[in-house]
Amino acid sequence: MYFLITIVLICTICFITKQIEGQAPNIIITTTPSIGKSHVFPIHVEDFGCGIRKINVVFIKNGFKFKLAEKQIISSKFWNHSRQRKIKFQIPFSVIDLNLTDGAGLLQVIAWDSSFRNFGRGNKSSMEIELKIDTHAPTIKVLNSTKKINQSGSGVVLYQVSEPCLKSGIMVGNNFFPWISC
Repeated sequence: MYFLITIVLICTICFITKQIEGQAPNIIITTTPSIGKSHVFPIHVEDFGCGIRKINVVFIKNGFKFKLAEKQIISSKFWNHSRQRKIKFQIPFSVIDLNLTDGAGLLQVIAWDSSFRNFGRGNKSSMEIELKIDTHAPTIKVLNSTKKINQSGSGVVLYQVSEPCLKSGIMVGNNFFPWISC
């Protein structure tokens, strides 16, 4: 009889310790630090313990929170475990739809797992990325004026860009001549 009680007690302890795992979900976001009028955020959340229970995606600007997505994973088991170990999804983001202005903002992703830890609330993981909204294209100011360039001749164009750019240069026909710093 004591042997049976010991076996049941050991099985119960093993079951409970698995349910109270302490590994928080892992969040992966790949994005650029500057975004324009529209953008898509690829988000990948994984939890190899009890599985993912809930994901919230929020954009914060000037103290206001804009909910971009909320995913609740419904469990089919009585002990509240999710079968979802990996979730990949994309969040479309539109500055116009949210009526936002240019400037700094914060993308916040929070994920919970199905663990019994923290009185049944599970392990919580969050990731925040500072972003800059820039909806205005850079302006170009030509600093010299060339009246005429003869065929087979050479010419120089001096220009100034209003803000740092990833790519800058002169396009002549189908040929691109990148800017070279001196």
